[in-house]
Amino acid sequence: DPFQGFVPVQRKLDRGDALSPFIRHEASGLFAVPGGAAEGGYVGQRLLES
Repeated sequence: DPFQGFVPVQRKLDRGDALSPFIRHEASGLFAVPGGAAEGGYVGQRLLES
């Protein structure tokens, strides 16, 4: 959950950073990276079939 992890960290960084007024956040990403494929399986199988 980005609101539990990303947002609090950014707020803490903002409090003590003199460059914050000059920085504008444009975007962020949250990615799912599948593990390797088991023998006889395919990449992302555990992610897609769970």
